[in-house]
Amino acid sequence: MNLSVAIGLALLVRVEEPTLHIVSARDGKPVADAVVELWTEDGVEPMRVAMRLAVVRTSPDGSAAYSYTPQGIRTDLARISKPGFASRTTSTSELSDGVELYPAAPLTGRVVDLQGQPVAGALVRTRETCPHAVPAAETFTDREGRFTLTDCPADEQMAELEVLPTNHIPLGAIQIEALRRLQARDGTFDVHVVERAPLWVRVLDGAGSPMAGRRLVCDERPRSATWTDKNGYALLPPQKTWDAPLSLVDGIGRSSLPIGCVPRTGSFTVRPLEHQRAVGPGKLTVDVRIPSGSTTMPRVAVIDALGSTFERKEIEGLASGRATILVGQDFSPWQELVLLANIVDGATTVIASPHASPAVRVLLPEWATKDCWATLLVQAGSTGFFMDLECPIEALVHVPSGEEIVVLATSALGEVRRVAHAPLQAGVTEIDLRTPASLVRLGVPAPAEER
Repeated sequence: MNLSVAIGLALLVRVEEPTLHIVSARDGKPVADAVVELWTEDGVEPMRVAMRLAVVRTSPDGSAAYSYTPQGIRTDLARISKPGFASRTTSTSELSDGVELYPAAPLTGRVVDLQGQPVAGALVRTRETCPHAVPAAETFTDREGRFTLTDCPADEQMAELEVLPTNHIPLGAIQIEALRRLQARDGTFDVHVVERAPLWVRVLDGAGSPMAGRRLVCDERPRSATWTDKNGYALLPPQKTWDAPLSLVDGIGRSSLPIGCVPRTGSFTVRPLEHQRAVGPGKLTVDVRIPSGSTTMPRVAVIDALGSTFERKEIEGLASGRATILVGQDFSPWQELVLLANIVDGATTVIASPHASPAVRVLLPEWATKDCWATLLVQAGSTGFFMDLECPIEALVHVPSGEEIVVLATSALGEVRRVAHAPLQAGVTEIDLRTPASLVRLGVPAPAEER
């Protein structure tokens, strides 16, 4: 073996078997016996689920040899943990540069709805890197909605909290640093979520057969996943928006699913875009009639008999059979109207006369502009909605008619205000969150350096 070949092999071994270093952020000393889990984000066939590939432990000098490609698969992320320290996740490319572990700092809080009632069984996890990475720490809420993350990442790690309930819209990107301020003052804190029922979705292939045992991933943050059963059905977790991207993940790769037309309750059918259907003979025109003087048009979406989704008023090539038509949308200027049409050879016309949604004009306290950030949550019966606002004085939110309304606003510093209102039928109703009666909890002043 000549010298150049020997050097090349030596360099290859060095690249494939690097050494990681874990030290204490408190004093810079090496951390022995830390557990380092190596993960891949893409996973392996047949489901391509994110999976743990290898586990190593650090020696007394805080180091450990590892491989970039254990089991022949390249790793993306590392989760590091040890009792007495806060767990953390990082990319494997940063391991050889040295990773600091901070002292454990438990985080204790509650997950509640807008009425302050506990939400049990919600997944609470931390996120330090990309949205689909493995969490550094996770747990579930108990019957009282309480949770404790015993090794929650320290503020210096810039971690965020994600909350994923079963029957409520998930929350992501909650700043842990802000929650710790409330915990330091009150011993705990509340995270409010709005209710929305999950939906059943059925996934069919090009031949109309159910796609069983497939993983569905919602790409809206925080990312959630579910699985289809033997009949192709899966329970889709509640989502913030009605058209959140949904992907089907299998051994072949990732396929986009047309989820643009989603009913408020019940179930719907989807097919991967590459297997939707052959062009059919049906033609549909949705004649939307709105009152004169209206400045907006309602959303129109159609699902044909084969589960193909269209979002326009004139459609050619529909499959024969029953089509579902949605006009309008909850929390938009137009109430949701669901219509059915029987698609046959030739043209079909459906007349839709949607009704305007009532609205609430929410007046916000001074802190909404002073802190330059607020979150507004609205519950109308069993359907919820929330949005983040930047430097707002007021906000206009359209709501479903005939449902009791609960409006709750939180500031960047933790102040919470809430007002309940009787069902609305039409027009714009003012809700004032500046009154003393609306105050639920005072916020914590920002540190001097932030002011």
